[in-house]
This record gives sequence, structure tokens and C-alpha cells, in this order.
Amino acid sequence: MVVSYKNATSKHMRIATVVWAMLLLCILLFFAFFIASEVHHECNGEDCPICACIRHCEDALQRMGGGILFSASVIIPALFILVYLLSFIFDHRKDTLVSVKVRLND
Repeated sequence: MVVSYKNATSKHMRIATVVWAMLLLCILLFFAFFIASEVHHECNGEDCPICACIRHCEDALQRMGGGILFSASVIIPALFILVYLLSFIFDHRKDTLVSVKVRLND
């Protein structure tokens, strides 16, 4: 079987795109979870390092397109990919006598 260079390259680009999208989604979810977990911390005043991290995370989320555009362009396709992958893991087809090739003789 001969695989053309163009098909192999487009396949690698597709895989790289999916990996980058999943990495971006993980980073954004980490930022959101960090902000949610550290909202009620004990603030040390003006030079609080946790407040500085929260500001950096909020800034990164806003620069990366937080809001409706973010959910429409990243979360929804990621959920579809997750459901698609889980459908392979948990195959919901039931085995029938025909599918397991049982011969019914009288």
C-alpha cells in the first residue's frame, strides 16, 4: 500500500491540530479551576502572590477569547470529540445470536 506524501502530511497536520486544541482546552480549564479554587483566599494585601496569579489567569482567559465565542469554538467541539471517543470505548451494541454467529439447529 502506497501512501502519498500529501495524505500523510494532512493527516499529521490534523493530528497536530487536535493535540493543540486539547492542550489549549486543558490550559483554559486549569486557569478557570485555579480562579474558582482561590477566590476566597486570605489576601496578604497589595503584594499578594495569589491575587497576582488570579489576575494573570483572568488576563489570559480574556486574551484567549473568553465568553460565548470561546464556548462555541472550543468547548463544544471538544465535547463532541469526547463523546465520539467514548463511543469507541463503551460499545453499546448488544450481542445477538446472529452477531456472534450461533447456529440454531433443531
